[in-house]
Amino acid sequence: MTVTLAAVSQRSGYSLATVSRVVNGGDGVRKEVQERVAVAIRELGFVARRPRVPAVAARTVDVILHRQTPLEQVALDGAALSVGPLTAAAGETLLTGPWKLSNDFYRQILDGILAELAVHGHKALLQVAHDLSAPELLAEAADATLGVLLLGESGSGLERFIAACPRPLVLVDILHPGGPDQVTTDNLGGIGQAFEHLISLGHRDIGYVGTEQGLAAKERARAFAIHRQRLGLPAPAGWVLLGDSHIERTSAAVAALLARPQRPTALICANDSIAIGVLRAAERCDLRVPHDLSVVGFDDVEVAALLTPALTSVRVAMHGIGRAAVRQLLGRRTRPTVEDPGCTVRLPTTLMVRSSSGPRP
Repeated sequence: MTVTLAAVSQRSGYSLATVSRVVNGGDGVRKEVQERVAVAIRELGFVARRPRVPAVAARTVDVILHRQTPLEQVALDGAALSVGPLTAAAGETLLTGPWKLSNDFYRQILDGILAELAVHGHKALLQVAHDLSAPELLAEAADATLGVLLLGESGSGLERFIAACPRPLVLVDILHPGGPDQVTTDNLGGIGQAFEHLISLGHRDIGYVGTEQGLAAKERARAFAIHRQRLGLPAPAGWVLLGDSHIERTSAAVAALLARPQRPTALICANDSIAIGVLRAAERCDLRVPHDLSVVGFDDVEVAALLTPALTSVRVAMHGIGRAAVRQLLGRRTRPTVEDPGCTVRLPTTLMVRSSSGPRP
């Protein structure tokens, strides 16, 4: 039976990225870590399939996908959408198999990162992290040859990770006040596009379903308030729901809103998972989309166009975010300082109009 790097990682207690560095020469890895991995390699009989090459020669970038909260598996069988129970994050398997649709947002960003690195002749060391304050993760970030790209959830350990990372660091669709460079989306403009579309269809009773988990989500909620005030639209109590991105919990909360005598004729959602929850809530309340209720999502992940009805969504340039993050990292040779602070790059959005939005009933 072939022994894999994953098996060595499990036996040694170190991540795949660290084991990969040891196998490829051990450059930048502490001696005691190399020795412990070497013991695991000998015990398991692991055989490297490629000659050892120093990591510096490979010109690598550490790409860290941070995920610590549970999520739902989403699958499509023809036109039927199934949503699994909340499940804890599952390491590298998050990007494959049954998690493919659930993590399409991050997969597309990663595709952009890998494509841009290839243009410059560089490689990526990718790992999924569940704790940004883990000492081993911080040590690996310090060993990165070109720098670190961090994407996924922000989490409570973000501040410590930023402070402890001595290499150039770019936050990818993670917002943090001050410090490292960040590449993200024009959230204000994207929410504005959703409003303009709904206003053009005659809607004025427009509500919002979002979350406050992370600064990007909070930006979208603030953008909704700004545009609603700018347009002079009504703001009845309870028409803004801020929960989380889980589909079933969103469905229950939105169903209560849609059962009220006075309800919105359209809902703008902070992301497409929330929009799926809204579609399910409308079905529970015997409301037809878009005849009785129009729904607009945000991100335009792969599943959006496959739903019934197909979801109108604000498309985020996910692939472009990944490529721009690489360019930002390669253009910065040192950590940001007070004299040379980090910057924020925002990519524009595009509204993808489909059948979940229609004229005001």
